[in-house]
Amino acid sequence: MRFTGRVLNDAELRYHAAEKEVIAVLRVLQVFQTLLEGCRLEVYTRHSVFKWILQSKTADGRCVPWGVILSHWDITVRKVQRDEDGLTAIMGAGITPRDHLDEVTESLIPAKGHVRKPPLVSVEMLDDTYQGIVLSFDGAAKTSTRRGSCGCILWQLPGWEVLEARGFVLDDVSVNDPEYNGLLRGVHMALDRQVENLVVMGDSRIVVQQVHGLINCHPPNLQMHLAKCEVQKGKFRK
Repeated sequence: MRFTGRVLNDAELRYHAAEKEVIAVLRVLQVFQTLLEGCRLEVYTRHSVFKWILQSKTADGRCVPWGVILSHWDITVRKVQRDEDGLTAIMGAGITPRDHLDEVTESLIPAKGHVRKPPLVSVEMLDDTYQGIVLSFDGAAKTSTRRGSCGCILWQLPGWEVLEARGFVLDDVSVNDPEYNGLLRGVHMALDRQVENLVVMGDSRIVVQQVHGLINCHPPNLQMHLAKCEVQKGKFRK
């Protein structure tokens, strides 16, 4: 058994947990390249992002170089739920002959986890067979003029059919105001269509985390938006 790791830089600290898992695997492949070269690798992960990066033809941003590196390896991805005792069980399993290592490890990986799933959801985490409505939103503001805009789209999955897409020009707004406006207006669009189950996605980590109660919301203008979001959340089944 071998161990490795490194300190995340400032930007990586803000990555989603799924992205940090990818960074960890890339670190292993880099440090132990001579040991792993030519071997079939099995990666157990709690998220679908890793498999998506390996197979996606529409990846962009930092996912592109990650996918290029991973494509050179024979990797099988197996998704599991997080389990606090999983690593402990593996560490306490004793020394196992190399011929039976995969068999023993397979039996130690939990089929079901005991820890609540992370509340943040991204499109990559949705199963390929998911059927339902997805709301995407975004917004931007120019602080010098206090003007901005926001947009929201309702998608029907599978198939990514656009049900409705709207954009709005905003006055007297500051940072994060447009994102909240995009979220709220998109939620109203969904309610007008009598949608009961809604998946919401947006690239504003601050807004998403505040809505989930993961970080505090101090600015009065954002507190007002957050209160409206709490009211609207109660109108959906989930």
